[in-house]
Amino acid sequence: MNQNPQSQVELRDVAPGLWIWCLEHPCWRPGQGWEPLVASTCVESGGETLVLDPLAPPVGAAEVWKRLDARPPTAVVVLNRITFATSISSCTGTAPARSARAS
Repeated sequence: MNQNPQSQVELRDVAPGLWIWCLEHPCWRPGQGWEPLVASTCVESGGETLVLDPLAPPVGAAEVWKRLDARPPTAVVVLNRITFATSISSCTGTAPARSARAS
């Protein structure tokens, strides 16, 4: 995936109620010590839909958005706060939210 990071998204069904989408992180640069391809996870269980370490898919990722629209997340879980904070701050110049819960 060495093209525009917004141009390609890979969607994988892992198990019933568990799927991921993978794309290049928009802030990735060579020499940062981590790979450009990152995975975001969606877990559906017990009437809840959680997204884990989500990276927003590009507008053109119709299948990912279709799934998220069909079962909107009830919670967002950030597992790696330090990496998340660093990547968000360096991309946007803003501080990230500490947690989120859909109403």
